[in-house]
Amino acid sequence: MQKYVKLLRVKHYIKNLFVFLPLFFAGKLFDQTALLQAAWSFLSFCLIASSVYIVNDYVDMENDKIHPVKCKRPFASGDVPLSQGFILWLLLWLASFLLAYDISKNTFCVIVAYKLMNLCYSFYLKKLPIIDISIVSLGFVFRLFVGGYATGVELSEWIILMTFLFALFVAIAKRRDDVLMMEKGTQVREAISGYNLKFVDLTMVMIGGVIIVCYIMYSLTPSVQVRMGGRSLYFTTYFVILAVLRYMQLAFVENRTGSPTALAYSDRFLQLTLLAWIVTFIWLIYL
Repeated sequence: MQKYVKLLRVKHYIKNLFVFLPLFFAGKLFDQTALLQAAWSFLSFCLIASSVYIVNDYVDMENDKIHPVKCKRPFASGDVPLSQGFILWLLLWLASFLLAYDISKNTFCVIVAYKLMNLCYSFYLKKLPIIDISIVSLGFVFRLFVGGYATGVELSEWIILMTFLFALFVAIAKRRDDVLMMEKGTQVREAISGYNLKFVDLTMVMIGGVIIVCYIMYSLTPSVQVRMGGRSLYFTTYFVILAVLRYMQLAFVENRTGSPTALAYSDRFLQLTLLAWIVTFIWLIYL
């Protein structure tokens, strides 16, 4: 059973929590009807994301075999036959589509678009430098739209912009790990030839700075302050700056940003910073 859990990448479902963000920031987290809709959309996105991971693992199988960590993936290691993977892929995307259609037509359309985008990514777009990380980042924006359509919450330009920037920052940091391996003679993805360490480091610093500036602008916008409970919103910038600095420290000092999901589960600094940020927003919005 464990090999199928690895194939589905259940640990990566933490990314799909972005589905709940529109509901959270709209102050409707305790609306039982909306929360149930968000939960169903979360499940639908988990199913479609797992089907995407299966295709991606199939396409990357040969490259994964020479990767020091990814060689343990079910297809690369031979633990799961391709025939079983295909059947599982088919069941997952069918279940996801049916569930999304039952939630709303808009949710269904976003799920279908996400699937099509990732098929293009798996077979071609992932080979194109810069385009590859932008597609990964757009995937998080799709999660927002799924959550927004499922719950009837209209997304603000700020949540879309900040989510894309955050995801782009993490994606380029992940490429840094691949660049380091390329410099040691192991090229694990075609697009990595379009990156080098200087480019990745400068891009991380640039995007990190843009994130902080945009977040400050967001926190000082009068309409946002009214909706979020007052001018004290700008205090949350402290946690954003800490998180960006910590991620840069993990990248530039410790060289361990290859797996953002692993960091989310293991790095206490990031966990505490995120928790403090969430608690502050709960206090501003709900108390």
